Amino acid sequence: MLRLIRDQILDKRRKFCEFAELRTKLVAPPFGLPTSVIPIFTAVAIRQAVSRLKWVNRTDTFESLLWDACCIGTALKLRFDSFKPKQLQVLDALHRVMGLPPFTATETEDQARETISKLRVYYKELPDAVRHSSKLSLETRTLFETLKRPGLDAQEVADALLETVRGAADAEQMAHILHGIFDAVAMIRDERLAVMRQVIVPTLQAPEQKRRIIETLSQRGDAELVQALERIDQDEAAALSDLSRIIVGKPLDQCSDIEIGRLSGDIEQLLTRAMESVIPEPVQPANLTPATLVETSSVEHPLDACFQNNLSVLVERYRESLGTYKMIAILLNQMTQLRQSVKADVTERL
Repeated sequence: MLRLIRDQILDKRRKFCEFAELRTKLVAPPFGLPTSVIPIFTAVAIRQAVSRLKWVNRTDTFESLLWDACCIGTALKLRFDSFKPKQLQVLDALHRVMGLPPFTATETEDQARETISKLRVYYKELPDAVRHSSKLSLETRTLFETLKRPGLDAQEVADALLETVRGAADAEQMAHILHGIFDAVAMIRDERLAVMRQVIVPTLQAPEQKRRIIETLSQRGDAELVQALERIDQDEAAALSDLSRIIVGKPLDQCSDIEIGRLSGDIEQLLTRAMESVIPEPVQPANLTPATLVETSSVEHPLDACFQNNLSVLVERYRESLGTYKMIAILLNQMTQLRQSVKADVTERL
């Protein structure tokens, strides 16, 4: 019987215990308890958890309403608060830091759970690069490690928060520490935009300079880069993320700290080159006639210099958009085709 009372009241799977339902079970067979003794057995059954029992929508103490709850026709409901006072304190602080309405005396448990739910959503929406940033404090990394564990219990989240604010004397100090964590994460998240903005915006502020850069990139065939740079005035965040995707193959908020540093350097170099150089068109030297086969390789034909010049121009033109390794692959492929062509000619002559 005591186990039935305890399980009914302290069942964490249920939001609250309806005393009318519990009373019906206790007065019916096989127990058959009279109403007068139900409060006594109830008090004995849950004596160790009484400090965490709260009446639903009432502020009265547990013992003051226990007799009324056991009477016929009762509508009283009892809720088992699964959070300890210190856990509720840190969750209240977090609740305020996240900009949620203040806790109310009658809905503390539900609001605490809502706060944990909001924290989980906040963590899941963070980019991987931010969640694993080396710039996070040890306390923040420890909290994030807890939040990423599957099947996490609300108690464990509350305990992790308490560990994060360890040393805080009251809710105000807890809120101050938590505010610092959220601000630091926001700075790391925004830092990616700030780093890119610092490199790109000053360079594109002068209209003539911007026109020259875009013109040069257009000549090189960098259409995607040109489109991203032209979008900066309309949607800066999206344009900068596009630049990141074009250059390193992933959105800006997914870049690691190392990739952000390398990306900003690459963009700065790209803009500087585009601003300072105008790439000449490949030209055919004047007074040149089609070459004839030269039997002796040591004799230098004028077309050699023309070919070498134009090849250098093409390499410089497409280096930024294709990348060094891709360009090498293309050139090697061309050389392979030339070798195969020579072999075919030799075979045909034989």
